[in-house]
Amino acid sequence: MLSNLEKFQYCLNGFILLVVVAAFLVLRIPFSREYIPPLREASSTTIEEPGGPTSTGPTTRRAPSPEERAHLEKINELSRKHGLRRKRSYEKKEYNVPRRDFDYLSNAASWVPELNKAKHTVHRDASGRPTMCEIYDIEPGSYLEKLGLQDSDVIMLVDGGSMEFDSSQQSAYVRKAQDAFRRLTAGEPFSITVLRGGKPVHMVFQVPE
Repeated sequence: MLSNLEKFQYCLNGFILLVVVAAFLVLRIPFSREYIPPLREASSTTIEEPGGPTSTGPTTRRAPSPEERAHLEKINELSRKHGLRRKRSYEKKEYNVPRRDFDYLSNAASWVPELNKAKHTVHRDASGRPTMCEIYDIEPGSYLEKLGLQDSDVIMLVDGGSMEFDSSQQSAYVRKAQDAFRRLTAGEPFSITVLRGGKPVHMVFQVPE
């Protein structure tokens, strides 16, 4: 079991990570490079509406819970605004972040340098709002790769909510980061939902007790 002090430190790391990722995507802050160990995928499940495609492959498939159905609705709301086809399912990948990785990430000089080891482009919805961000040309062995992101991933949702990838929204990033901090302090997970090859992938990160 982690002490209250250790939990506070880990939650603070998650808070800082959210802010720095937002800064990287919007402000393109330049960083240097250092090795970051990969995260291990704990499980992978396809959350699928009844009447979806026939189940194939080794991935576990099941109907969505009320919370997962609400998340799928958010995905489809954003997809509709971008003129994309409605999604009947999404893949949920869960990652347990070991203590040693948090200890490594607590040193900003270890992980911050990786955040600019990729290029990005903003996707605007039908109203012109920059609500999705595509990442590409991710360098092999970079932090973004080890976090689970892949070339051409399009970030849709951050911690279950949409974002505007615009430098004028910095105050909104601070509010979102403060909310994330409160949630992480309460032991809740942090997540990123991306569009990968036209299919939503929901990546959930949590510190095991």
